[in-house]
Amino acid sequence: MNEELKPCICGGEAKFHIYDNGLCDIRCDCGICVSYRKIDEYEQVIKTWNTRAERTCHPTGDWEPVSQTQKVRRRICDCGYELGIDRVDLALFNFSKMCELPNYCPNCGVKVI
Repeated sequence: MNEELKPCICGGEAKFHIYDNGLCDIRCDCGICVSYRKIDEYEQVIKTWNTRAERTCHPTGDWEPVSQTQKVRRRICDCGYELGIDRVDLALFNFSKMCELPNYCPNCGVKVI
């Protein structure tokens, strides 16, 4: 192999594996990201791995009232996973508590922007 493996786009460590059945793969330690190829294509699998585009999601969510003075917004990834909940309480001088979003979705591994 001439080309060095780049880290996974999710931030994890990538490792190259060769199997007895004639396949090879590159797996990330996150357990989600993987790329398979036949053994005679190992240089292509590395090239493909190193040039992958990073998948991203823009969390969505609408504000919903939970009382006369409070409302919440559930921050949802494109895969449907709830990343967190933002809260606003108007009775407490417009107190807001915005959730800290993770860098990557724990469910599907995409980068959260």
